[in-house]
Amino acid sequence: MAQINGNNVLLTHNGTTIACSTNNGLTVNKELIDITTKCSSSWAEKLSGRKSWSVDIEGVYDTALSENFDELFADLNGTTASTIRITDGGSPVASGDNSYHGNGFITNLTLAAPMDDRVTWTATFEGHGSLTNAAVT
Repeated sequence: MAQINGNNVLLTHNGTTIACSTNNGLTVNKELIDITTKCSSSWAEKLSGRKSWSVDIEGVYDTALSENFDELFADLNGTTASTIRITDGGSPVASGDNSYHGNGFITNLTLAAPMDDRVTWTATFEGHGSLTNAAVT
């Protein structure tokens, strides 16, 4: 398995790479349905249930960037899902890069401005529907 530098894993929001991010991550979950009965011989039994996904990203606040805190804030105030894509090939996103993509809503947006330090932001996208894994075409 080839190792990947974390600098090459990028997040795009509605087709634009979110620049100046310092950290991002993808979480995929599967809920299980408990079907344990007295006939289960004291072992829990489960059925596969719903799946969900979310993306967390952190970045440096920079109003000169095309995809900045203000854009994410406008999206949070909107009512439609955004297209989210995570790729592992660096910038710019190229054909053949591995990609996880789907639609999601921003559910959390935080701006932090500590004294004598850089201003940063964090955002969480919650998936709306399926997450797909495929190479960028």
